[in-house]
Amino acid sequence: MKKRNILFIIIILIVLSISIYWLLQHKNKLTLKESNFIFEFGEIVPFEVEYYLKDKDKEKISNSKIRFENDDMFDTSNDEIKSIDSRNLNVGKYKMYIEYKDNKYRFEVEVKDTTKPTFNNFIDEIIIEQNAVNVDLLKYYEATDLSSSTIVIESDFEVDKVGEYKAIIKAKDQYDNVNEKEAIIKVIEYDKLNEIEVTKCLDGTIFKSEKRIESEKKKIETNQSVTNNN
Repeated sequence: MKKRNILFIIIILIVLSISIYWLLQHKNKLTLKESNFIFEFGEIVPFEVEYYLKDKDKEKISNSKIRFENDDMFDTSNDEIKSIDSRNLNVGKYKMYIEYKDNKYRFEVEVKDTTKPTFNNFIDEIIIEQNAVNVDLLKYYEATDLSSSTIVIESDFEVDKVGEYKAIIKAKDQYDNVNEKEAIIKVIEYDKLNEIEVTKCLDGTIFKSEKRIESEKKKIETNQSVTNNN
C-alpha cells in the first residue's frame, strides 16, 4: 500500500512538472494568426504586432517587435508598412518576422493587385464629323489605377463613312486587370453640324474636317475684313 502511494505521488509530481514546463514554455512563446497575410494593393498594411498575433497578452505585445529581412525597403511611419518613396506597399511578397525573447516568428506579407482600373467620366457615345483629320479615339478616355494602366480601343469605324460603329474600350493595368466597356461612335455629315454637336476630347479639343477648318478660316478672315473696314 505504501509503495502504491509513493508511485501515485511520483506520477502526480511528474504531471505537475510537465504542466509547469508547458506553461512556462507557452508563456515565452507567441502564436501567429497566419503564416501568410494577403493584402490588396492600396490597403493599409499595419506595422502593429497585435495585428499578426493570436496572443492578446499586453506584456507579450509590448515586448515584441516587427523586423524585416531588408530594412532599407520599407517606410514604417504612421504605423503602416509602405515601400520607400511610395504611399503603399508595392505588389510583391515580403519576408518578415516578429522578435520576442530572442525568438523569431517568421511570416510572409503578400500584396496583390486584383482591382480593375476605373474609367473617368466614361463617354458611351462619341460623335465625330465625317472626314475629320488626325482622329485619335484615345483622347476621349482616361482611367485611374494605383498601378500604371493603358487604354486600348477596338473598333472598325471609318471616319470617311457616315454611320454608327461599335467600339470596345479596355482599360488594362500592369497586372492584367481589365475594365471593359462598350461605346458607340457616330460619324455625321458636315451639313449636320448645325443640328448635332460633335464630342469634345478630354482636353476640350474637337476633331475637324478640312472642309470645316477652311470654312472657319474664311469666317475669321471675313470678320477681320469687316472690322478693318469699319
